[in-house]
Amino acid sequence: MPERVLFDRRYRLTVDTLDMSALDLSFDVTKSTARDPNKAEIRVFNLGPSTRATLEAASVGARVVLRAGYLSDGDPPPLLFLGGSRRIYTAREGLDLVTTIQASDSGRELLTGRISRSYAPGSNVSRALRDAVEAAGIGEGNLSDFEGAYSMRTGASVFADGFVADGPARRIIQALARAAGLRWSVQNGALQLQRAGQALQASAPRLSASSGLVGTPTRDEDGKVTATALLQPGLEPGRRVVLASDQIEGSYEIRQTVYKGATSGEPWHATMELAPL
Repeated sequence: MPERVLFDRRYRLTVDTLDMSALDLSFDVTKSTARDPNKAEIRVFNLGPSTRATLEAASVGARVVLRAGYLSDGDPPPLLFLGGSRRIYTAREGLDLVTTIQASDSGRELLTGRISRSYAPGSNVSRALRDAVEAAGIGEGNLSDFEGAYSMRTGASVFADGFVADGPARRIIQALARAAGLRWSVQNGALQLQRAGQALQASAPRLSASSGLVGTPTRDEDGKVTATALLQPGLEPGRRVVLASDQIEGSYEIRQTVYKGATSGEPWHATMELAPL
């Protein structure tokens, strides 16, 4: 395993205005290209009484930002998670008081957001998509990268007969994305669109034993590849990576990433589920 695994780690955790970057913590963050909210569980050890009270009073909806990586990744460290708290509580574990922060990156807004709008004939389809994203309570993400060239599978970029968007905003996003041959998910509270069968970017990190690959990638009977690497930029769901191991090589799209770290322990890595490109 590369020597940097236990050295030169950098991390930063804030919850609303509280900065807990000087404390011991552990984290477990799961992000994927599925449309369900991404989730994080962050455990902070031995907070002071006033900080614990402030956190627990906020409990739901506090802004959670977690960054982690290595010194060579720059300052600030790479963003691992941005979302809102769902529950914050403290429990004693042996000699430690452990404050657990459970959070998701869209959750309530995405599940409850609704839209009710009508679009006249000739209206841009991308306008309806943007309105649905706003109604869902998520950020626009990379929507602007697709708006200029947005068209449905029919080749049309406008509604010939008009359109009524009425109902859950996520259902409208799904319908309009599918009509254009796009996949969508929410990453760090914002929309992420990508062409079906394509990763988000052309260039990609090359993962080998000398560039952060940990252990040996595996392939299950369904062809799904799982690989683990040290924390580093470019391992987000939807992106492309190149595996270079003795057993498995090739270009893959990341479908899910589970980030695990412990500031006082060994874990500091990302485990990815990969689909071939």
